[in-house]
Amino acid sequence: MDIDTSESKPTRKELERLRRRSEILHAARELFLTKGFVNATLEEVAQLAEFSKGTIYNYFANKEELLWGMIELFLEETIALANREFRENDRPAREKFYSYTTAVIASGREHEFFHTILREEHILEASNSHERLAVISKKIRIVWAIIAREIESEMSAGRFRKGNALELAGLFDLMVRTFGVGTQKKEFPVPITSRAAVVNLIVTTFLDGVVTHSEKEQ
Repeated sequence: MDIDTSESKPTRKELERLRRRSEILHAARELFLTKGFVNATLEEVAQLAEFSKGTIYNYFANKEELLWGMIELFLEETIALANREFRENDRPAREKFYSYTTAVIASGREHEFFHTILREEHILEASNSHERLAVISKKIRIVWAIIAREIESEMSAGRFRKGNALELAGLFDLMVRTFGVGTQKKEFPVPITSRAAVVNLIVTTFLDGVVTHSEKEQ
């Protein structure tokens, strides 16, 4: 697998700047989720983050740049989640898939906002949107690479059927984000009894399939 998931360690000064940037982005995300991107102002972001408006401009030139920063923050948090659930513990693989799916669906509000802002035409038509979207694509592939390593490990142990681990990781992650997160909407077409039922449906379908053992043997 040719995707590098390692990152260099930041300096103390860089850590402080990252901390402030993160505080601004978290405040902006909360504000945009409650008021919407169009209605929210940088003044309100500064007030919620308890910074001056000038401090906001030290990190983001305008509201659109702030929005792109929120997308990157969301993806960085997703990478951290994937690392935590798949790489930083020694639980059985099935438990890891359950835990990751539960965590993603629990944060469905943020995921829905992520996909909503990607549909904003004025964002996608920005002069540097292609470069930005390339960064987004790379970070998503990092998430898939982390999941794929778990799948590859299970394949090597003979517990998973052989296949393209990265493609399977992408399939699983998309199942979680499109179906799993989608079930949190009131207008979802299929009635779901509980979040746990959604998690169980996704994980068991992905890991075990829907074909019975007798059917597989034919």
